[in-house]
Amino acid sequence: MGIRRWACVAFGIAIAASIVSGCGGSDDKKSASGLEKTELKVGTLPIVDDSPFFLALKNGYFKAEGLKVTPTTLANGEEGITRLQSGGIDLAWSSYPNAIMAVDSGKVQLRIVVDGYTATKHLFSVLALPKSKIKKPADLVNKKVSVNGLKGLGPLLLSSALKTAGVDPKSVKMVAVPFPQMPAQLQAGAIDAAWITEPFVTQASQRLGATEIIDTATGPADGLPIAGFVSTAAGAKKYPKTFAAFQRAMAKAQALAANRSQVEQILPTYIKTITPQVASTITIGTFPTSLNKARLQRVPDLMQEFGLISNHLDMQTMLVPQS
Repeated sequence: MGIRRWACVAFGIAIAASIVSGCGGSDDKKSASGLEKTELKVGTLPIVDDSPFFLALKNGYFKAEGLKVTPTTLANGEEGITRLQSGGIDLAWSSYPNAIMAVDSGKVQLRIVVDGYTATKHLFSVLALPKSKIKKPADLVNKKVSVNGLKGLGPLLLSSALKTAGVDPKSVKMVAVPFPQMPAQLQAGAIDAAWITEPFVTQASQRLGATEIIDTATGPADGLPIAGFVSTAAGAKKYPKTFAAFQRAMAKAQALAANRSQVEQILPTYIKTITPQVASTITIGTFPTSLNKARLQRVPDLMQEFGLISNHLDMQTMLVPQS
């Protein structure tokens, strides 16, 4: 009886040791990855700018870095910043003007983790219909021009282009209209012209015969950084190795996106309004593979010039170091 009891005890010890050993192996594996967390919720927008992110998902770049990344579709960049503050997401796609204005307000501290998209010629255009009397920048005086928000990238690029063309930006009536609604409002006469981006530039040109009045990604805005993935300052401090892994995966995807055919193929998979035909004809910006302070500094400097922020911002304070 004693022998049987000893055997049972020994068996129980062996099982317990096995369980402990198994758990220890799991912990070792997790610590060996060096990541503070392996799951990230990322806010994205159904726009061309985000194509490298979806290429990274498709090609397993995040998985290769030990990350499980779940995209969450945002209504707009402002929602992304709000959800970052509440802790609903870890990273969010945001235009730089929106992120910079949020920081300038003093309500939130943000960090740029990935520089995502850079403007190129004819990417952000002011369009008017052929029957319109608007043929040149000066014709926009006292006219209604739609922008996707009364603060942010639209007013910044439009004001810069108008000033370069010798037109007082204050003489133009900017009205807020979501990008998808701009072609219809242009056709209905609710607006006189539209500051608009791809794929809507191509769609309005093909369907309505709309023509470009001003290319706003020129002059001071030529090659201007547009948007990227941002986090809260607290998140960047808490998860440096995790965000470094995200940066490495995105750098591969950004480099891959330099091949236009890769972008064309991925666009219809997450933007349902883009057909392969449209994807093959739209203007596409460029995708940086590194964070460059001098390049990014152009954004707050231009914003301060046009009164979108009141304080000088040193962009170095917003950058997450790259590994």
